[in-house]
Amino acid sequence: MRISELITKEDLLTDKDDRFKHMVDRISDKAGKELSQPRSKIVCKPVRRTDNTRKRKGRFLEGLERQISQQDVDQLDRFADKVFARVGIDVKFTRNFLQRVNDDRNGKQITMSELTKLFKQEANKHGKPIARLGPDTEAVLSDMQTDINAPFVLQYDRENDELDLVVKTIIRNPDFETSDQVFAVERKLSKSEKESATNMAKKK
Repeated sequence: MRISELITKEDLLTDKDDRFKHMVDRISDKAGKELSQPRSKIVCKPVRRTDNTRKRKGRFLEGLERQISQQDVDQLDRFADKVFARVGIDVKFTRNFLQRVNDDRNGKQITMSELTKLFKQEANKHGKPIARLGPDTEAVLSDMQTDINAPFVLQYDRENDELDLVVKTIIRNPDFETSDQVFAVERKLSKSEKESATNMAKKK
Protein backbone atom coordinates (compact mmCIF):
# COMPACT_ATOMS: atom_id res chain seq x y z
CA MET A 1 0.00 0.00 0.00
CA ARG A 2 1.32 3.41 -0.93
CA ILE A 3 1.85 6.15 1.62
CA SER A 4 -0.51 8.46 -0.28
CA GLU A 5 -3.27 5.95 0.18
CA LEU A 6 -2.82 6.08 3.97
CA ILE A 7 -3.66 9.84 4.01
CA THR A 8 -7.42 10.24 4.02
CA LYS A 9 -9.42 13.15 2.73
CA GLU A 10 -10.14 14.30 6.29
CA ASP A 11 -6.39 14.42 7.00
CA LEU A 12 -5.89 16.71 3.99
CA LEU A 13 -8.63 19.08 5.16
CA THR A 14 -7.30 19.14 8.70
CA ASP A 15 -3.79 19.85 7.48
CA LYS A 16 -5.08 22.64 5.23
CA ASP A 17 -7.06 24.19 8.09
CA ASP A 18 -3.99 24.15 10.33
CA ARG A 19 -1.87 25.91 7.68
CA PHE A 20 -4.58 28.55 7.14
CA LYS A 21 -4.88 29.14 10.85
CA HIS A 22 -1.14 29.54 11.16
CA MET A 23 -1.14 32.07 8.30
CA VAL A 24 -3.93 34.12 9.95
CA ASP A 25 -2.02 34.12 13.24
CA ARG A 26 1.11 35.43 11.55
CA ILE A 27 -0.83 38.26 9.86
CA SER A 28 -2.58 39.19 13.11
CA ASP A 29 0.73 39.28 15.02
CA LYS A 30 2.29 41.54 12.37
CA ALA A 31 -0.71 43.87 12.32
CA GLY A 32 -0.71 44.06 16.11
CA LYS A 33 2.95 45.07 16.18
CA GLU A 34 2.37 47.81 13.61
CA LEU A 35 -0.60 49.21 15.51
CA SER A 36 1.32 49.18 18.77
CA GLN A 37 4.09 51.35 17.32
CA PRO A 38 3.69 55.15 17.87
CA ARG A 39 2.57 57.01 14.76
CA SER A 40 4.57 59.94 13.46
CA LYS A 41 2.94 63.31 14.12
CA ILE A 42 1.71 65.32 11.14
CA VAL A 43 2.80 68.92 11.44
CA CYS A 44 0.56 71.43 9.64
CA LYS A 45 2.50 74.51 8.63
CA PRO A 46 0.56 77.77 8.30
CA VAL A 47 0.13 79.03 4.74
CA ARG A 48 1.74 82.41 4.28
CA ARG A 49 0.03 84.86 1.98
CA THR A 50 2.37 86.49 -0.43
CA ASP A 51 2.02 89.97 -1.89
CA ASN A 52 0.82 88.42 -5.14
CA THR A 53 -1.96 86.62 -3.26
CA ARG A 54 -3.12 89.89 -1.69
CA LYS A 55 -3.02 91.66 -5.05
CA ARG A 56 -5.11 88.94 -6.72
CA LYS A 57 -7.62 89.11 -3.86
CA GLY A 58 -7.77 92.89 -4.16
CA ARG A 59 -8.41 92.78 -7.90
CA PHE A 60 -11.14 90.19 -7.36
CA LEU A 61 -12.90 92.30 -4.70
CA GLU A 62 -12.81 95.38 -6.89
CA GLY A 63 -15.52 93.88 -9.07
CA LEU A 64 -17.65 92.95 -6.09
CA GLU A 65 -18.74 96.41 -4.91
CA ARG A 66 -21.89 95.97 -2.85
CA GLN A 67 -25.16 97.51 -3.96
CA ILE A 68 -26.60 100.64 -2.38
CA SER A 69 -29.33 99.88 0.18
CA GLN A 70 -32.20 102.02 1.48
CA GLN A 71 -30.17 102.51 4.66
CA ASP A 72 -27.32 103.88 2.54
CA VAL A 73 -29.71 106.29 0.81
CA ASP A 74 -30.99 107.50 4.20
CA GLN A 75 -27.41 108.09 5.30
CA LEU A 76 -26.66 109.92 2.03
CA ASP A 77 -29.79 112.03 2.55
CA ARG A 78 -28.53 113.22 5.95
CA PHE A 79 -25.09 113.96 4.54
CA ALA A 80 -26.44 115.89 1.54
CA ASP A 81 -28.78 117.90 3.82
CA LYS A 82 -25.81 118.87 5.95
CA VAL A 83 -23.61 120.13 3.08
CA PHE A 84 -26.49 121.99 1.35
CA ALA A 85 -28.00 123.42 4.57
CA ARG A 86 -25.90 126.61 4.37
CA VAL A 87 -27.73 127.64 1.18
CA GLY A 88 -31.18 126.70 2.51
CA ILE A 89 -31.63 123.51 0.46
CA ASP A 90 -33.00 120.17 1.69
CA VAL A 91 -32.06 117.15 -0.44
CA LYS A 92 -34.52 114.32 -1.11
CA PHE A 93 -34.35 111.12 -3.18
CA THR A 94 -37.10 109.38 -5.15
CA ARG A 95 -37.74 105.63 -5.18
CA ASN A 96 -36.45 105.53 -8.74
CA PHE A 97 -33.08 106.75 -7.48
CA LEU A 98 -32.58 103.61 -5.37
CA GLN A 99 -33.53 101.36 -8.29
CA ARG A 100 -31.38 103.18 -10.80
CA VAL A 101 -28.27 103.50 -8.61
CA ASN A 102 -27.93 99.69 -8.66
CA ASP A 103 -28.84 99.25 -12.33
CA ASP A 104 -26.54 97.12 -14.50
CA ARG A 105 -26.70 99.78 -17.19
CA ASN A 106 -24.32 101.86 -15.09
CA GLY A 107 -21.59 99.48 -16.23
CA LYS A 108 -19.83 99.75 -12.89
CA GLN A 109 -21.56 99.81 -9.51
CA ILE A 110 -22.00 103.34 -8.17
CA THR A 111 -20.49 103.51 -4.67
CA MET A 112 -21.25 105.50 -1.54
CA SER A 113 -17.87 107.22 -1.70
CA GLU A 114 -18.67 108.45 -5.22
CA LEU A 115 -22.07 109.75 -4.11
CA THR A 116 -20.80 111.61 -1.04
CA LYS A 117 -18.01 113.11 -3.12
CA LEU A 118 -20.54 114.30 -5.73
CA PHE A 119 -22.82 116.11 -3.24
CA LYS A 120 -19.95 117.58 -1.24
CA GLN A 121 -18.26 119.06 -4.31
CA GLU A 122 -21.57 120.23 -5.81
CA ALA A 123 -22.52 122.04 -2.59
CA ASN A 124 -19.10 123.69 -2.33
CA LYS A 125 -18.95 124.81 -5.95
CA HIS A 126 -22.56 125.24 -7.10
CA GLY A 127 -24.60 125.50 -3.89
CA LYS A 128 -25.46 129.22 -4.22
CA PRO A 129 -26.14 129.17 -8.00
CA ILE A 130 -28.49 126.19 -7.55
CA ALA A 131 -30.37 127.94 -4.74
CA ARG A 132 -30.91 130.98 -6.99
CA LEU A 133 -32.67 128.90 -9.65
CA GLY A 134 -35.97 128.89 -7.81
CA PRO A 135 -38.82 126.33 -7.65
CA ASP A 136 -39.82 124.04 -10.54
CA THR A 137 -36.39 124.26 -12.14
CA GLU A 138 -34.85 121.08 -13.51
CA ALA A 139 -31.09 120.60 -13.84
CA VAL A 140 -28.35 117.96 -13.52
CA LEU A 141 -25.55 117.31 -11.05
CA SER A 142 -22.62 115.86 -12.98
CA ASP A 143 -19.25 114.45 -11.90
CA MET A 144 -16.93 114.51 -14.89
CA GLN A 145 -14.39 112.27 -13.17
CA THR A 146 -16.75 109.38 -12.40
CA ASP A 147 -19.25 110.03 -15.25
CA ILE A 148 -22.11 110.09 -12.72
CA ASN A 149 -25.12 112.27 -13.61
CA ALA A 150 -28.01 113.04 -11.27
CA PRO A 151 -31.01 114.90 -12.74
CA PHE A 152 -33.00 116.84 -10.14
CA VAL A 153 -35.94 119.22 -9.74
CA LEU A 154 -36.28 122.07 -7.25
CA GLN A 155 -39.54 122.23 -5.28
CA TYR A 156 -40.63 124.78 -2.71
CA ASP A 157 -41.56 123.30 0.69
CA ARG A 158 -44.18 125.66 2.12
CA GLU A 159 -44.39 123.85 5.46
CA ASN A 160 -40.68 124.25 6.23
CA ASP A 161 -40.19 127.36 4.08
CA GLU A 162 -37.23 125.88 2.25
CA LEU A 163 -36.20 124.67 -1.17
CA ASP A 164 -36.14 120.91 -1.78
CA LEU A 165 -33.63 119.47 -4.23
CA VAL A 166 -35.33 116.25 -5.34
CA VAL A 167 -32.93 113.84 -7.06
CA LYS A 168 -35.09 112.01 -9.59
CA THR A 169 -32.63 109.41 -10.82
CA ILE A 170 -28.93 108.73 -11.34
CA ILE A 171 -26.85 107.24 -14.12
CA ARG A 172 -23.20 106.57 -14.92
CA ASN A 173 -22.75 107.56 -18.55
CA PRO A 174 -19.85 109.48 -20.12
CA ASP A 175 -22.08 110.44 -23.08
CA PHE A 176 -25.03 111.68 -21.01
CA GLU A 177 -27.06 114.27 -22.95
CA THR A 178 -29.67 116.71 -21.63
CA SER A 179 -31.24 120.03 -22.55
CA ASP A 180 -31.29 121.07 -18.86
CA GLN A 181 -28.57 123.07 -17.18
CA VAL A 182 -25.65 120.95 -16.00
CA PHE A 183 -23.74 121.73 -12.81
CA ALA A 184 -20.50 119.89 -13.45
CA VAL A 185 -17.78 119.11 -10.98
CA GLU A 186 -14.47 119.52 -12.78
CA ARG A 187 -12.32 116.44 -13.01
CA LYS A 188 -9.04 116.27 -11.15
CA LEU A 189 -5.93 116.96 -13.18
CA SER A 190 -3.66 114.03 -13.88
CA LYS A 191 -0.02 114.10 -12.74
CA SER A 192 1.23 114.95 -16.23
CA GLU A 193 -1.34 117.76 -16.58
CA LYS A 194 -0.32 119.21 -13.21
CA GLU A 195 3.36 119.16 -14.23
CA SER A 196 2.50 120.81 -17.55
CA ALA A 197 0.50 123.54 -15.82
CA THR A 198 3.35 124.13 -13.35
CA ASN A 199 5.92 124.45 -16.15
CA MET A 200 3.74 126.92 -18.03
CA ALA A 201 3.33 129.04 -14.89
CA LYS A 202 7.11 129.12 -14.40
CA LYS A 203 7.70 130.30 -17.97
CA LYS A 204 5.31 133.18 -17.44
